[in-house]
Amino acid sequence: MQSLNDLAMTLRYLGHLDEALDVHRSALCLAESMGDGYEHARALDGMAPAYLARGEPDLAGTTWEEALRRYAGLGVPEANQGQLQSMARP
Repeated sequence: MQSLNDLAMTLRYLGHLDEALDVHRSALCLAESMGDGYEHARALDGMAPAYLARGEPDLAGTTWEEALRRYAGLGVPEANQGQLQSMARP
């Protein structure tokens, strides 16, 4: 899952937004099936900027909010980063 999320982020940085979202969705499904809440949140956190780059700010915002909720539920430091991203959305 971590490798899938890392690959998806690389694809996003290269501008391959649809492919990045597909890979993040695969990581999301795998994380759900294995009960890995951290990688689930990480997949959502990676999907949000791809949605934003595709011109879908509302979907990006709700995705970031869900990532933040999941990070906060896990008590991990990323919850603070997600909060900043959520507040920064248009």
